[in-house]
Amino acid sequence: MRILIAEDDPAEREALTELAHACGHLVYACHDGVAALAAARWYMPDVILLDLSMPNMGGMETAAELRTRFPKARWNVVAYTGCDSIQMRVEASAAGFTHFFIKPDELPQVLAVLCDPV
Repeated sequence: MRILIAEDDPAEREALTELAHACGHLVYACHDGVAALAAARWYMPDVILLDLSMPNMGGMETAAELRTRFPKARWNVVAYTGCDSIQMRVEASAAGFTHFFIKPDELPQVLAVLCDPV
C-alpha cells in the first residue's frame, strides 16, 4: 500500500512514517496540505492521513480539494488531530474524510487503518 502523510510536526510525522513502514507500506510524508495535494497527483496513495491544523493549507481544505481534483479516486482519507468537536466531525465528513481520530488517544485506531486499511 502507498500511504501519504501530511503532518506539520516533524516528530509526529516521523513517528507515523515509521509506524506505517513497520506495517510494510510505502510512505511519502510532507509538512502541509499544499505539498500533499502535489504529492497525491504523482504518488497515487491508497491512504491519506492529514493533520487538520497545518500551515498554508490545513487538512479540511486539503481533503475537500483532493475530492474536487480527483473525484474518481477511492482514497481512504484519515483525519488525525488534536482538536475535537461535533462541528469539526461534521465538517470532516463533508470534506470527504473516511475516518476521524484524536491525537494521541486514538493512535491504536490510526494504526489499524494504516496497517489494515481495507
